[in-house]
Amino acid sequence: MENENEKKSNQGPKFSSYWIYGVIALLLLAVNIFGFSDGKSEEIDPQRMRQMVQDTAIARLLIINEKIARIYIKPEKLKEDAYKDASEGGWSNNRYHYWMEIGNPAAFTN
Repeated sequence: MENENEKKSNQGPKFSSYWIYGVIALLLLAVNIFGFSDGKSEEIDPQRMRQMVQDTAIARLLIINEKIARIYIKPEKLKEDAYKDASEGGWSNNRYHYWMEIGNPAAFTN
């Protein structure tokens, strides 16, 4: 009788595979709620792009698939009123702030 009692006390709680499903469901819910995305990135027109170039506000320009330009604004310029919309939202400081569709990449660089 003592051996049976010892076996029961040494077993502890059993692991259930449903715990894995529960943890995955909670992680998906957290990602949905907190929105770990790029944040707000706004499409701009060529006129606004020219203004950013004149203001020397662009830290980096990344062209994706020769179709889309992602524009990163300098951190010190994000404090200005002209770029307040870019500083809102997002968890990462390394995200792009604006984007625009470009037609011909050669014409865009000119």
